[in-house]
Amino acid sequence: MFSPSNKKLHALASFLFISLFLSGCGVWRNFTTYFNTYYNAKTLFDQTEETILKQKKDIFLFRPDQQKNQQQGQYGTSQYGQQQQYNQNQYNQYQQGGYQNQYGGQQQYGGNQFGNQSQFGQQGNQSGSLATGNVYQDLTKVIEKCSKILQYENKSGYFADALFIAGKALYYQEEYSKAQRKFTELAGLGETNYTLLNKLWLAKTNLQLFNIDEGLKLTEEVKEEALQKNEKEIYGEAVITRISFFMYREEFTRAVNECQSFLDNSDNEDLKGLIAFQLGKINQRMGDKQNALLSFKKVLEYDPTPEVEFKSRIEHAKLLKQLDKIDESREELENLRDAGKFKNNLDEIYLELGDIYVAQNEIKKAVDLFKIVDTTYKMLPTSGTASFKLAEVYKNKVRDLDSAQKYYAKLAMSPVSLELKKSADITAKNLTKYFTYKEEYETLVKQIDYVNQPKDYIRDSIDYALAYKEVMDEGRILVEKQNAQNSASNFSQRVLPSQITDDQILQQQRQVLLMEKQKERIKNPNQYQVRPPSLRELIILGKAKKPERLKISADSAKQVIAQNLFNQGSIF
Repeated sequence: MFSPSNKKLHALASFLFISLFLSGCGVWRNFTTYFNTYYNAKTLFDQTEETILKQKKDIFLFRPDQQKNQQQGQYGTSQYGQQQQYNQNQYNQYQQGGYQNQYGGQQQYGGNQFGNQSQFGQQGNQSGSLATGNVYQDLTKVIEKCSKILQYENKSGYFADALFIAGKALYYQEEYSKAQRKFTELAGLGETNYTLLNKLWLAKTNLQLFNIDEGLKLTEEVKEEALQKNEKEIYGEAVITRISFFMYREEFTRAVNECQSFLDNSDNEDLKGLIAFQLGKINQRMGDKQNALLSFKKVLEYDPTPEVEFKSRIEHAKLLKQLDKIDESREELENLRDAGKFKNNLDEIYLELGDIYVAQNEIKKAVDLFKIVDTTYKMLPTSGTASFKLAEVYKNKVRDLDSAQKYYAKLAMSPVSLELKKSADITAKNLTKYFTYKEEYETLVKQIDYVNQPKDYIRDSIDYALAYKEVMDEGRILVEKQNAQNSASNFSQRVLPSQITDDQILQQQRQVLLMEKQKERIKNPNQYQVRPPSLRELIILGKAKKPERLKISADSAKQVIAQNLFNQGSIF
């Protein structure tokens, strides 16, 4: 028996069926097309487009192959030549898949402006093309479904929708000629819900095909019509398309004019903030630092998202430093550091602030900040950048080449650009060569001294023997203490002092020494210039050898020393 609710549902279904039957074949055709094909095509396309937009690193990149270049250039170049990835998401409304307009078309405002890596190192597609892997396959499925509508359901109300979606899918696959045909066919249908938006995508396609005059003409028409019809988002995308194209062609003056035109005509405050920021970046590329400075400052006059606000403020601070306004730059960076809303950007702030401290010779503060970034943000490229900066500070300021080499070598496993890794690897290898030459030089100088002062050889040999015996005795005492701590049940873990080798004792002593050094650094954090190690410590670290007499003539040794010094100088 039917319940009252089931009866109502049955009656509603019957009414719907009768209504569809009586209203004619057109409605029924739309009904079946929607549920059989269009719904699946539209749903899959929306999901795929969202993925594509999230993967796009910069909405002002004109061609997908530019993104491939950004795989190496996804890091902003700093004064050290390293590259720093913009690791924060851009704003949500435009960047995370755009807005859904009344036509069912999604505006292309990119994946995010400053890169797709989140605070925790989650990365999007790193390939050059937007349409790769599963995305490309999904777009192909969308095109196939739309083709069925175009071929078998050309009388349905979803014919125009299928043309537009197929055109965009082909565009994302970089099949620009095929996309152009779809958009042209849609334009030939006359006035539809897609008329203005289709003209924009036709313009974009023409520009990709380098039909420059036609593409720019259409984008200008779209701008004018969008302003008249108050289509703010379409107007914004037309402007972004033109800016992107002009930047691709390095026509920076036209790009600047386009930015300024948008700022004068639009009331879209958050997008104006983004365009003002881009204007600053363009001015930077033109070498116009003063106007870039003004543009970054002007961003704050609008209503930018927190991400755009942060990037404009930190670029403003970096420019102040480049213009030798160190104190102003420091103040702005410290304000950014203390602003709670930018806590997710502290790694970038600390890097720039550390550079300021280095410039002002406050080495302790700089090293502290770089170490925080190096240890706290291990999954982000900023950690690698911090390692590089630490290496530079230790090499050039502290003159602690051992620590410098450690941080240079660390970059091999850091998520930084190949260019930076290569630079660090070369320097690390050069330092290894330097240490080898230096050890050879000091050994030969000492051996020549032994020829001239035989008593020095006797003295050093005795000192070495006593220090070495001390290290060995300490090691064996340590073994006895460890044996005493083991219970009878752990008798198998006991190691007799006579069973342990000298190398094992040295390795054990080395671990103890390094722990002592770490405690010393914590106790005296201001002591960045490492005190000279004792002979005992040098033996443990493998940096002191048993004294030996000269095995070649003194004149030959002097020739080797001269060549050694030349080799040392050639390294740097």
